Amino acid sequence: MIVSEIGLNHLGDSDYADLYLENLINAKSEAVTFQIAEKSFYEKKSNEGLTLTNEYYSKASKLCHKNKIKFGIALSDEEMIDFFENINVDFYKTRSKDIANFSLLSKLGKTGKKLFLSTGLAGIPEIQKAIKKIDNFKENTILIHTQLSHDLNHVNLKSIPFLQKKIGLPVGYGHHAINSHVLYLALAFNPSDLFFYVKGKRVLNHPDEEHGFLLDELPELVKNLNQLTKCIGEYKKSKMDILIENME
Repeated sequence: MIVSEIGLNHLGDSDYADLYLENLINAKSEAVTFQIAEKSFYEKKSNEGLTLTNEYYSKASKLCHKNKIKFGIALSDEEMIDFFENINVDFYKTRSKDIANFSLLSKLGKTGKKLFLSTGLAGIPEIQKAIKKIDNFKENTILIHTQLSHDLNHVNLKSIPFLQKKIGLPVGYGHHAINSHVLYLALAFNPSDLFFYVKGKRVLNHPDEEHGFLLDELPELVKNLNQLTKCIGEYKKSKMDILIENME
């Protein structure tokens, strides 16, 4: 699944959020996520105004479903779970900092919805502890390998197959690298899903500015990801009956 993350890049402006959704629909993105942080996050002066109303999320969910786009929420506030269940959210994502928020993980697991668990800077022990808290719902859980750094030396895409083998769950890739081509390179490691942030042109300091893809780039990006996925193939070598013309 190709997931375009609006996150908090809507800046609390519903008209700006509408622009994101319009572009995501036109680009035929498979899924979209908004982000809702814990209440204390919004109490900081620098984060004031980064909220949308519940009515807006309800409208956005309906619009996404009308256009056959999955609607997801990256959620840190467990008090909002019931609301999102009522507006038919398709999946949840946890933020990297919530890998040890066992109360949140347990409640999200009990919804029965697909749960994407962002591993961030966590090591294997932390990930295994988190998995134990949602063990009864593990069949709906997918890990996301992401490094919260823009340094290319920290991306470590080999963690994707490593986690698949070590933990025994599907593993997606969450893009935070400055070099946008890393997203294409990640395909070679067979991630179950791809997550990347999108941004508009209204300001130059979105919360996910440096690693976000411009909305204008989205149609080409989604097209390329869909096409390149077909190149991965299978883990085997078979005789081919199709020959390239004029090949000697």
